Amino acid sequence: EIRPELGDDTVTVSSSALPFNLTINDSWGDADQLFFSIASGDAAANIVFDQTETVGAISVEGETLHHEGFEESQNLIIVLPNSDNQMTLERTANNWLSMSSTGSHLQPLSFPEPIGSLKIQGGSGNDSLRLSVPELTVPFAFSGADGSDELNLENGEITELNIDATL
Repeated sequence: EIRPELGDDTVTVSSSALPFNLTINDSWGDADQLFFSIASGDAAANIVFDQTETVGAISVEGETLHHEGFEESQNLIIVLPNSDNQMTLERTANNWLSMSSTGSHLQPLSFPEPIGSLKIQGGSGNDSLRLSVPELTVPFAFSGADGSDELNLENGEITELNIDATL
């Protein structure tokens, strides 16, 4: 349980901590944010967000993070491994998003479009991300880290884009 004194708070929880219960009691803040971080890897995963008001849950393959007290809890960070990664983000038939590997061993991640934000965080290798999404309304960030990284905006629209790069 987190009991801050005053103001708005930001908490990041890794999928490796699941299952996990988290409550934030903050009578002063009105913009508390929860970020959920998952490492892409050897196993396919479906991520499900479930929220009513400030009570909700984030589930990954049967393991659940229960949370309460966050005004904004649907923020997803996908962390790529420290290798060369060629990834594609696309919309599925059921209107979810799917991130899959086009040249490496990584298994796909599937999830509904988060309401808060979506960030793809590259590792130390050469990362390539192809966005094949007709419309992405959530704020999106791509951080390539070390190496030579590429972001390909194939088609469609992105409401807000943030690229962390050294020029």
